[in-house]
Amino acid sequence: MPPSSPRPLQSPGRRRFVAGLGALLLATGLGLRPGPATASLDPSRLRQSMQRLYGQQGLNALEAWFSLLERLRGVPLQTQLREVNDFFNRRVRWVDDIDNWGREDFWATPLETMGRGQGDCEDYSIAKYVTLKQLGVPGDQLRMIYVRARIGRSQITQAHMVLGWYETPAAEPLILDNLVPSITPAAQRTDLDPLFSFNSQGLWAGGGTESRADPLAQRDRSHARAGIHLSRAKTRGEHNDMSLIKQLWLTIVVLLLLAFGGSLFIGVTSSRHYMQQEVQIKNADNANALALTLSQLDKDPVTIGLLIAAQFDTGHYRLIELRDPEGQVIDLRTSEETVVGAPDWFVDLVRFDVPPGRAVVQDGWRQYGTLTVATHHSFAYQSLWRSTLELFGWFALAGAISLALAAWIVRTIRRPLRAVVAQARDIGNRRFTTSPEPRTRELKEVVQAMNQLSGSVRDMLGRESERLDVLRQRLQHDTVTGVLNREAFLGQLKVMMESSGARASGSLALVRLARLGEVSEQLGHADTDDLLRSLGQTLEQLGTLRGGGIAGRLGGGDFALLLPGAVDLQAFGQELTQRLQPLQQQEERIKLGLPSALIAYSQEDRPASLLASLDGALATAENRGDLAQLIAEGPQRLPLFNSHADWRKALQEALQAGVYLGRFPVLDANGKLLHLECPSRLRLKGEWRPAGVFMPWISRLELDTALDMAVARETIKEIARHGKPLGINLSPASVRNARFVLDLRNLLQSQRDSAEKLWLEVPESMVIHDLESFRSLCRELQPFGCKVGLEHVGREFRRISDLQDLGLSYLKIDASLVKGVDRSPEQQTILRGMATLCHSIGILAIAEGVDSLQEGELLYELGMDGVTGPGVRQHDKPA
Repeated sequence: MPPSSPRPLQSPGRRRFVAGLGALLLATGLGLRPGPATASLDPSRLRQSMQRLYGQQGLNALEAWFSLLERLRGVPLQTQLREVNDFFNRRVRWVDDIDNWGREDFWATPLETMGRGQGDCEDYSIAKYVTLKQLGVPGDQLRMIYVRARIGRSQITQAHMVLGWYETPAAEPLILDNLVPSITPAAQRTDLDPLFSFNSQGLWAGGGTESRADPLAQRDRSHARAGIHLSRAKTRGEHNDMSLIKQLWLTIVVLLLLAFGGSLFIGVTSSRHYMQQEVQIKNADNANALALTLSQLDKDPVTIGLLIAAQFDTGHYRLIELRDPEGQVIDLRTSEETVVGAPDWFVDLVRFDVPPGRAVVQDGWRQYGTLTVATHHSFAYQSLWRSTLELFGWFALAGAISLALAAWIVRTIRRPLRAVVAQARDIGNRRFTTSPEPRTRELKEVVQAMNQLSGSVRDMLGRESERLDVLRQRLQHDTVTGVLNREAFLGQLKVMMESSGARASGSLALVRLARLGEVSEQLGHADTDDLLRSLGQTLEQLGTLRGGGIAGRLGGGDFALLLPGAVDLQAFGQELTQRLQPLQQQEERIKLGLPSALIAYSQEDRPASLLASLDGALATAENRGDLAQLIAEGPQRLPLFNSHADWRKALQEALQAGVYLGRFPVLDANGKLLHLECPSRLRLKGEWRPAGVFMPWISRLELDTALDMAVARETIKEIARHGKPLGINLSPASVRNARFVLDLRNLLQSQRDSAEKLWLEVPESMVIHDLESFRSLCRELQPFGCKVGLEHVGREFRRISDLQDLGLSYLKIDASLVKGVDRSPEQQTILRGMATLCHSIGILAIAEGVDSLQEGELLYELGMDGVTGPGVRQHDKPA
């Protein structure tokens, strides 16, 4: 829950599980000796089992568990509860049983849960239960509780399992839940309704305090009483596979068949009855007319026979019979009836039963005889068949119109129903999307409840991310100006210069508010602070406008602006001067000096040398004038190419020759590879050059989409060749290019198997400048199973509430928040909060710029799902 629901104790395996709970549930799986709660562990046996079943990854998880047990022995109970709850919530990833074990329902032992590093809500509860018992918590104080968990403020519920700690059997329990990181009293969990709880000593119905049964002796009965409604619901779900639309269509077809079939039957029956009456009347009329004619003739047998023969030969009769009063036949004419124009089965189905016409033939006052006349029914059958066909045709036409109308109605129902199903699946995958409310009242209520849930999650994410951003700003930002402080800015500069991507080269500017002491004396402290704040905001706006720029205050009146990727110092300098000039002119009380100095940096430079060069140039500019500007001399580097045309030609030839992909691993807490980061390399002047060398020119010459498509094609080939998950960067220009997105979609469509192992990431700044283009990219790539994420996340993490419906797979936390985390409790708090918020919406949190394995271990403990950086990289250089 969510996205899965636990199952009732519905199989012998589950009943055996409850029965064996008193022996720590794990005599066969975890390596514990069956017996009382004080049973000891057999570490060597556990290590052997874990190594054999799950390799080094499982062994690392087991060693972490041993360390947890050792560290928590003898500490206060509340600490034990909190640490055990955090340990499994951080280290175990939620996965449904069908995906994890290939079964609808599987309760794993803690050994299996830690070995795989994933499980569902029952597995979390079992692992916490066993761990706490190993720490000496009495078994009668622990119960696993089946609950119904409400979704948001709606009445929609899902089955779920949590662990409860009871100080006394009658006390209110504390709830340990894999969905909520904090341990809270049950009364505060108004979203949970208890169904039953159990441990090795008994089973309790609802929130009761008295055990209803001994699970060792009465487990079948307890299953029947407490869990049967869940199993019935599941059984109904398993066997009722017919969709609502199919049921609706079946109902419509049956109703149409009943309506039109009944109408056709009534119509044919009515016509048959009418024709039988007509034939009966005709028989009577013919008999009376012939009898009247015979009564007026002489009763000569020859004459009478000739008249009857003449009448019979007209062909409309199958019987004419004349009998005397004694019943003797005077004359008899018969013929076989042949029906033409109507099928035999129809004739047999509607066979007429019409009595012949009878009339008396007189001889004066004396009765001469009785005349019987029966006409042929062939014409009646033909008429009835034709009318039946016409009636069937009209009914078929009406049925077709009715089906078309029904199809339109079903389509109007299916459209919102599909939207409801899609939204429910999104919420099950922790993508809290919203949908328009349909007109159908029942669907509308469901959508309203799910939209309310999504809105609540968005509000929660917004509040929590804002709180974390306040902590981050307090740690990294200057209190007066709001821009980065000196330590944070220099950290960003170092991170970018150590990068292997496009950020490794760019421009750096220093701006000084000259004569700060004199300005403060003239304007006063408050106005000086306002002036410094305006200067910082001006630089920050310029950095945002240029894309990815970072402003910082180095101290006093000195400010810095870092523009990764920008190498045209002349254009950069002119734009900087244009923005500083209004700031100088608006202050009339004193003449302000705002000198500046610029320098280009690259991956080979050192921050200290750059700042020293800039500082000297800035001092010279300050002596030359109030808005003077100098371009500092950096390290002497010969340019690869001298003109735009040369760069364009070289880059186009390099792209045609093919790109090389670097290999930098991203590892999870168990040392397992999440994916390999693959920054691009181009062969220029005979050497493979990193992205920091050519990316500024790629952007300037608008070759971003060509490079990204070449990288994407090469990555798909590598995945197909080696089967490893690979991650690549997409530039904002490519994401905004509709043609590129279409080509990328077609590429993934043709290589679906490889697409599932592709990790795509774009810079965090993309969310600021063009969220809709990024949303469109996520929507187009979602069907292919590739993972989409953001890199260098930090300053805009507060906008995570805008991302919760995109289906993001991961966020890479910027190295500026990771560097020095072992020395900063504030950074640890921020990273722990970011990881928790990511997990709440099903997103992996990955730390960038990790310098050592020790730093990585701390990040795992803070909740990070993966790490990457110099401390975990093995550089794979091309030949």
